[in-house]
Amino acid sequence: MRLVLVVLFYCYSSLLFAQSDSLVFFYEKNNYQLNKAQIQQIHIDSTWESVKIYSSCDYLGSTSFNLTLSQQRADFAQKTLLDLGLNSSKINLARGLGEKSAQLENERGNPKDRKTTILIWKAEKKDKLESLTSQIKNVSLGENLIMSKLSFEGGYSLLLEESMPALEELIETLKANPSLIIKIEGHVCCSAGYEDGLDKSTGLRNLSQSRAKSIYNQLVSAGIDTNRISYEGFGGSKPIYPEEKNEFEQQANRRVEIKIISK
Repeated sequence: MRLVLVVLFYCYSSLLFAQSDSLVFFYEKNNYQLNKAQIQQIHIDSTWESVKIYSSCDYLGSTSFNLTLSQQRADFAQKTLLDLGLNSSKINLARGLGEKSAQLENERGNPKDRKTTILIWKAEKKDKLESLTSQIKNVSLGENLIMSKLSFEGGYSLLLEESMPALEELIETLKANPSLIIKIEGHVCCSAGYEDGLDKSTGLRNLSQSRAKSIYNQLVSAGIDTNRISYEGFGGSKPIYPEEKNEFEQQANRRVEIKIISK
C-alpha cells in the first residue's frame, strides 16, 4: 500500500514561528512607492522575527519592464521597513516576481496583481510542530509527503501568496540537506477518470503538471540543482478520495506531494 504522510508546517528553517501574518499593498500603474496612508498601516514591534517581501506586476508593459518594476516595489518596501526601525537582519528576502499572466487582457490591466505582500513571522514556543527536515528524516525512501500548505489559484498554476512560507521552508530544507533528492507530484480533484484539469492560462488539460512544474521552477530560481528535483503531473489518477462527497475531500485530492527519492 502506498504510504502518504500529510505535512502541516508553519516553521521556517531551524526556528519555529507562528503562522505568518501579512500586509498587502496595491499600486497605481507603473508606481513602486508606498503612499503615506499605506506606510501608516505598518506597525513594527519586538515580536517580529523574520520578514519576506514579494512584489508583482500585472501584464501591462514588457516582461523585462515588469520584472524591474516589481523589484523596485520590493526594494522600496524593504527600505520603508528599515526606515521604520526594523533590523536589517530580520529581512530575509525582498523579491520581485515580475508579471502575472491573465486569461483575458485589457488596457486597464489587473489592479489585484500590482501589489506587494509582506510576510511576517513572530516567535513561538518550541513545543509546536517539528521542522520539515525532522519529518523527512522519519520518512522512508519512496514515500510521499503531502504539502498541504501549497495552494494555487483555481484553474491556474499560480501559487497563492499565503503559500510562500511553505515554499520557502521547502527551499531552505533542500539547501540545508544537500543529499536530499525529491520528485514533485501534482494532483487535481474533480476529474473524470484519469483526466487532468484544465489550465485556464494555456487552455491545455495539464493542470497537475503545470502546478508541479511551477514549484520546480521556483526551486530552480532559488538555486536548487536540477539534478536534485524533478516533477510529474498525475491528473486525477491517484485520488485520496476516489468519490469526492464534499469540499474537504475535493481539497484533499487537489494537492502537491513530494516523493523522497534520496536523503
